[in-house]
Amino acid sequence: MSSSDYQYEPLKSPRSIRVFHLEPAWSKDSPIEGSLSEFRLEDEPNFEALSYVWGTVTTKVSINVQGSILEVTPNCLNALRGLRHRFVRRTLWIDAICIDQKSKAEKNQQVPLMAEIYSKAVLVLVWLNDSGTIYDRAGQTMSLIRRIGWMYRWRLIRVYDEHEEVQIHMPKETLLIRICERWITWRAQSLGSQS
Repeated sequence: MSSSDYQYEPLKSPRSIRVFHLEPAWSKDSPIEGSLSEFRLEDEPNFEALSYVWGTVTTKVSINVQGSILEVTPNCLNALRGLRHRFVRRTLWIDAICIDQKSKAEKNQQVPLMAEIYSKAVLVLVWLNDSGTIYDRAGQTMSLIRRIGWMYRWRLIRVYDEHEEVQIHMPKETLLIRICERWITWRAQSLGSQS
């Protein structure tokens, strides 16, 4: 290991996490630069969580963390380039960067916290590869999920728990419900035929 490799400081508490402050850059091709800081989950840090496919772990690329080199996968680098703002810093939780991947003890401590980390994030970002058809299908699926979310917020549909007693206080068959059901069925079939 060279002296320029990034050295993680041990976390101060079992409920601490690191967040990555991604510095802005005007050009997408500018080197990735950032810094790490530690927060306790109870302090409710303001961050976004990134979920992405690691891809091949045999190929590594370098990013600059506090003046030192940290190796990440090419997919992580692409996500950072795509998510980086031009003018303002972005604060992210990314498992490959925020957890010391060389420390088995830290990974064992941080992995059980991941569900809570994602739930406390201001926003959870999902980064997909830039490969055409998969990206298009994912975009269509996200559009469908957004529309279902919109219908749920406007109480046009209701999601029930399997153990919840269903009590419907409106007519089962209204024109709006029939239109929504037809649209959802058609959209699901068209997405299913493309996969």
